[in-house]
Amino acid sequence: MDTRKLLNENKSLKTVSTATLKARLLHYIDVAGVEPIVVQKKEGPVAVIVSFDEYTRLISLEKNYWIQRSRNAKGAGYLGVAKSTELLKAGLDETT
Repeated sequence: MDTRKLLNENKSLKTVSTATLKARLLHYIDVAGVEPIVVQKKEGPVAVIVSFDEYTRLISLEKNYWIQRSRNAKGAGYLGVAKSTELLKAGLDETT
């Protein structure tokens, strides 16, 4: 993903340099409780500070995404590791 493009499309994102963040860390921790903060170095964005609630929400979204992907795969005929291993072993046994 092009991070500069993302920042240009989301001009409302608060950004802070690493030097400013270092000097005012406690302030930006408070700000992160309300909105994400993009941390930048000379070469561009390097990190995002978010509240713990937002972090746990994102983790939950990712977990649910992978659960749904696995359900979709199973519904489409994915056998799983154990069944695949069993079939491969049976196939190898037939050839020897």
